[in-house]
Amino acid sequence: MLDSVLLWLEKNRHTWLAQAKQFFAIPSVSAQSQHDDHTRAAAEWAHEYLRGVGLQSQLVPTAKHPCVLATTPAEFAPADAPHVLLYGHYDVQPPDPLDQWQTPPFTPTVRDDKIFCRGASDDKGQVFCHFAALAAWRDIARELPVRLTVLLEGEEEIGSPNLRDVMGRHAELLRTAQTLIISDSDQFAPGVPAITCGLRGLVYFQVNVRGANSDLHSGLYGGAVANPANALARILGQLHDANGRVTIPHFYDDVTPITAEERRAWAALPFDDNALMRELNVNALAGEAGFGTLERRWARPTLDINGLTSGYQDAGAKTVLPATASAKVSMRLVTNQNPDKIADAFEAFVRSLAPPGVVVTFDRFGASPPHPTCCGCWNSATAGSLPPHWPDPAPPRPAPPQQRNQCRRKAPAPRS
Repeated sequence: MLDSVLLWLEKNRHTWLAQAKQFFAIPSVSAQSQHDDHTRAAAEWAHEYLRGVGLQSQLVPTAKHPCVLATTPAEFAPADAPHVLLYGHYDVQPPDPLDQWQTPPFTPTVRDDKIFCRGASDDKGQVFCHFAALAAWRDIARELPVRLTVLLEGEEEIGSPNLRDVMGRHAELLRTAQTLIISDSDQFAPGVPAITCGLRGLVYFQVNVRGANSDLHSGLYGGAVANPANALARILGQLHDANGRVTIPHFYDDVTPITAEERRAWAALPFDDNALMRELNVNALAGEAGFGTLERRWARPTLDINGLTSGYQDAGAKTVLPATASAKVSMRLVTNQNPDKIADAFEAFVRSLAPPGVVVTFDRFGASPPHPTCCGCWNSATAGSLPPHWPDPAPPRPAPPQQRNQCRRKAPAPRS
């Protein structure tokens, strides 16, 4: 039956592509209020699609963007079939800067057999793959081999502030699922499948620095009052030392060390620093000294500046001392790090670095803990389950794991 479904998917590839483009074209940017109607439209599109393939679907309201919750009706799956929960998200990140796109971010464009647009790989593309599979099973088998619950949220890109509440309201249904599928992940390399063993946590701030009550002329006031842009630059420059370590006091106190077994397993993966540099067009890789690239991406906490704003930004010159400056700063956390503890430490440290003449305030945009899981059982469960065309992968990463997100610790799936 599976072969027939796969053939049907390939035969109707043009249909799936056209439908996917419709979904991708909706600018469901959850972080920006001007896209609230679009974000709801994406939820409604997914809701109607799931109804169209035979699921019982509903829009679950939240304080911001709705969730889509759909289940198989009794006649659509065998009564004794296992219950599978499929999670995904229909919201996307802001597409800025727009001038860096070769084609508009919400005009899905196929180049080199790939779709280019915002959300194609995070996470609308993966979500729609499941949608197409559901439609193919319906057309070929007239029923699903599993009892399925689909839960899609529209706030993943802003920290999922309302997901826990939705899960609590529907706990009776969700807790009966025997398997959870999340496809908001990736593959380590062509021919090397991977198991995502957890998600790194996140703390996200906007740091605001204010000086005088208005912008000032640098010829009249330069050297007499504090410049918030200079002050912010000085603060940010002290958040790392010369070895790439974050300088916030006690930042690393609770970090779980990388094991020797993990280091050996990751060293066996088909990864090359030079190849990554060529792919990204950079002349060097950077980060915390004493750790390899995969170790820094998968097992170490980070602090990064995500945006900077101050002063005159348009063409030409304007001799202004800006009244304000701001920076968006995020920290990725690993196992055992507490986001509230890290957030408080960050605020206290930044305040201690502020020079006289400016006032520092903070906006918190997210504080999510890391979510490790155990990969040992999954490595065992997947042994022998891969199709024969997969090459022998590198050795699996040992359990227990320690953390991850956007960059994830990988456990290549074993094969007999």
